[in-house]
Amino acid sequence: MVLDDCIWGFFWLHGYGKDFIVNRQDALLITRLVTYNQINLLRVINTGAADGAYNMALDEALLESVKKGGWATLRFYTFSSPAITIGYLQPIQDIDIKRCAVLGIDILRRLTGGRAVVHDGDLTYSLTIPVGHPIFGGTSLETYKKVSLAFSIGLKNLGVRARFVKTSNKFSGKNPSCFSSASRYELQVRGRKILGSAQRREKGFILQQGTIPINPHRVVNFFDNRESTTLSEILEQSIRVEEIVDALLCGIKVMGTKIVVGELTGKEEKYADEVRNKYLSKDWIFSKKTLDKSKFFEYI
Repeated sequence: MVLDDCIWGFFWLHGYGKDFIVNRQDALLITRLVTYNQINLLRVINTGAADGAYNMALDEALLESVKKGGWATLRFYTFSSPAITIGYLQPIQDIDIKRCAVLGIDILRRLTGGRAVVHDGDLTYSLTIPVGHPIFGGTSLETYKKVSLAFSIGLKNLGVRARFVKTSNKFSGKNPSCFSSASRYELQVRGRKILGSAQRREKGFILQQGTIPINPHRVVNFFDNRESTTLSEILEQSIRVEEIVDALLCGIKVMGTKIVVGELTGKEEKYADEVRNKYLSKDWIFSKKTLDKSKFFEYI
C-alpha cells in the first residue's frame, strides 16, 4: 500500500526507508500513529532569497497546505530585492508610493496584520500551524510568547540577550512602521526592538510572520526606527544568515518540538506560482481591507 509523504516522513525520521512494505490493515494503524505523532512535528524549510511577491505567495501556500492536513511548517527566507510589506488592514496611504517607485522598492500587502516592515538586510520567518499545535499553538498571545521564547534562546547562543516586552509600548499613530515600537512578547535588546511579528488566524489555523533585522537598510530609511536595532549592530560584526537560522533552530528544539528538515512539495510550489500575481496586483495592494468576522479571521 502506498503511503503519503507525511507518513513516509515519519518512518524516515525513525530510520526506515521507502522499501518498507506494509499491508492495508497495518497501514491504517500506521496512519493513526503518524497522525498522533505528527502533531508535534515541525517541518523546517530555508528557501533562501526570493522576490517579495513569491515570498508572500509561498506563505499563503503553506497556510493552505496545513489547513488541508499538510505539515506544520517553520520557513526562513530573505528578500532578493528591497521591499516593504504592509499589514493586511494597513492603509496604503501610510507608504510613500512615489518614493518607492523611484527607488525600485516593491510594495506588498501581507496576509497578516501589523504595520509596515522594510525588508532589506533582514531574516524573515513564517510559521504555519494548527491552533492546537502542542508547542506553539494556543491563543494569539500564547503563540507570540512561545515563538519569542524559542528565538530568545536561539539568539542567546549568538551572544544576543533579548528580553520579552511585557506590555505594548506606546507609539505615535503617525509612524506606520512595525519597528517604531514593540508589542507584547516581541523581543528587545537594551530597550530596542529586534523581533517584530504579526499573525493571521483562519478557521483553526495560524500564519505568523516575523522579521529579525540583520544589517542596516541599504536603502534610505523610510521610517523613524530609532527604537529598533540590528544583529550586526549588537554583535559589532557581520553574521551570516545560516548562522542565525542554526541558532534559532536550537531554540526551537529546546521547546520540545521534533524537527524535520524538509522541502516544499510540488503542490505548495504550484499554489505559490498560481497566486504570486495577486501580490503584484493593484487591487490587492491598494484596496481597502476590512476585518471579515463572518469567516472567523483575525489579523494581528
